[in-house]
Amino acid sequence: MPPLRRLIFSAYWLAMLALFFVPVPRGPVIPSSQLDKAVHFVLFLGFAALYRLERGAGVLKAVLVSALFAGGVELVQELLGYRSGELMDFVAGIIGAMVGAAVAQLIPQRNTPLRDD
Repeated sequence: MPPLRRLIFSAYWLAMLALFFVPVPRGPVIPSSQLDKAVHFVLFLGFAALYRLERGAGVLKAVLVSALFAGGVELVQELLGYRSGELMDFVAGIIGAMVGAAVAQLIPQRNTPLRDD
């Protein structure tokens, strides 16, 4: 059975995918709000921190993987007919990832790599 950290990271990642790609109900167009940016910030803060802790990755790698994921999300959202990608969502995600990776730096990690023994 995978370690608990791997299960938590996987569940978090899948929940993010669901939130980012689930169709939103049609209705009146509501201008993008700062709340949307805050959601991206918090989600990628958690992603980078959990990635760093689960993979034993360094801060830079956690931020780079998070940035690639954030960019991919915005690109796919732009290509979907029912969502839209936004540059500022991407920026908020990267800033959140930087904070999350830095915070995870403060949490002691194992000296040995995680294995599925």
